[in-house]
Amino acid sequence: MLMRLMTSLFVGYCLYVGNLDNSKYYEEIRNSLANYFMTQSLLVQDIRLDKAKKHAFVDLASQMDLTKALALNGQKLLDKPLKIAKAKAKEADAAKKTKDPQEVQKSKNLRCVHVENLPSSATREDVLKVFPKATAVRFLGGTDSPGKGIAFVEFQNKEQADAARGQSGTATIRESVLRVNVVRESAGVRKPTTDSKNNKKAEAPPSDTLFVSNLPVKVQPKHLKKIFKSAVQIRIPQSDGKSKGFAFVEFASVAHAAKALKSSKIVRFRRGCSKSSLV
Repeated sequence: MLMRLMTSLFVGYCLYVGNLDNSKYYEEIRNSLANYFMTQSLLVQDIRLDKAKKHAFVDLASQMDLTKALALNGQKLLDKPLKIAKAKAKEADAAKKTKDPQEVQKSKNLRCVHVENLPSSATREDVLKVFPKATAVRFLGGTDSPGKGIAFVEFQNKEQADAARGQSGTATIRESVLRVNVVRESAGVRKPTTDSKNNKKAEAPPSDTLFVSNLPVKVQPKHLKKIFKSAVQIRIPQSDGKSKGFAFVEFASVAHAAKALKSSKIVRFRRGCSKSSLV
């Protein structure tokens, strides 16, 4: 099994999706888009639906995702053929708020918590029972269930979010002990920015955490520690005692993370993930 490495912050690529069925409810259209792209193995960062519900702008994680999405032009969603194209810079900018997106995201992060180790069968209602003061619950990928065991829970203010973090290690859902952490700035979804002179997408700010994917179910922190010797923390979300296939590897600084990413290479695990199985 191959292990792919990428920084935990993806640079977004904007897609225009038109000819939506605006007779449906806002959430139904948005969730249908999220689920549709998810079934196409596309990583969605954000979906901004037009007020008239006739079109949407979808931020994707990579150029590869954007290329795959463009090939879906004409495919049906809610019984209507989609009009899919690469969003023009002016259209994408007009769809965003006038406030500095980084400041908006920073403020939102202070009111949010990052919840891990959710059982795959958990629902938003289950999460709200644990955090009754929450105003929104979003599962990773915009799906209706925590397939990756992760959710972002938003509150009205920072104080409520701080109180929720105090439940880490004690709150449970169906016998799964939840880990509740701060939402790092690098974990927030940022919209793509454009260099006005060169009309190029600006690079995302660096992060001190790497996102490691495509891991075997039996992988343990000690296996990743052999690869990332300078890591200060390794978190592997699990479900029923097995890895969900990805991990967050944190370093002491951005420089250490950048060095690890630069020197990293594809690693192959053999079954069992025993000490001798790393090659």
